[in-house]
Amino acid sequence: MATVSPSEVSRIERGAAPWLTIGTTARLCAVVGLDVWLRAYPAGDAVRDIAHTSLTADFRALLPPAVRVAVEVPIGPRADLRAWDLVLVEGRHEVGVDLETRLIDAQALARRVQLKLRDSYLDAVLVGLRDTRANRAAYAAARPTLDLLCPTPPDAVLSALRGGRLPERSGVVFVARTHPDLRPDRRPTQAARSRPAVAGDGSGATRGAAPDARGDS
Repeated sequence: MATVSPSEVSRIERGAAPWLTIGTTARLCAVVGLDVWLRAYPAGDAVRDIAHTSLTADFRALLPPAVRVAVEVPIGPRADLRAWDLVLVEGRHEVGVDLETRLIDAQALARRVQLKLRDSYLDAVLVGLRDTRANRAAYAAARPTLDLLCPTPPDAVLSALRGGRLPERSGVVFVARTHPDLRPDRRPTQAARSRPAVAGDGSGATRGAAPDARGDS
């Protein structure tokens, strides 16, 4: 801190110090009891997460036909790389959607979504979680945190969507898998395709069974 003069601190606070480093930022924030958090956002249009694409398709299948959908809606000025996965519009009611394949850090999720909602013009937000045992357990443990931001429970959100309308208030919904994850590493290998059938595998064949010779003569 001895190397940062008061005039330098003033320039930093005014955003007039383009040479500012992460280390100096962390030291200055520590003086006033703040932690520095950095987050990287993907740039460009490449599809990086097929599981997320599958989740998006499954979520859209839940939506009433009358709801208009916008995809990857940016937030804030051009330099702000944040975006809503979807924005849903029903009349004058506009809802942002944040889709998560795995719920790992509920506090980080709540902070991120709350800041996005603050910086948007939207009325509410829906957090869509892939319907897995792990996500349901994580959500149950995180209810005290998530309910403050998303008070509408999953069953009520799903009921509203199936009833042809968007929920009035923010909420969480579990999204069942209906579209496959087409990850290359999940495709059957050549060895698996050529492996002989075994008893009990549902194919009707048994290990070592002779091939059916009907039609060979």
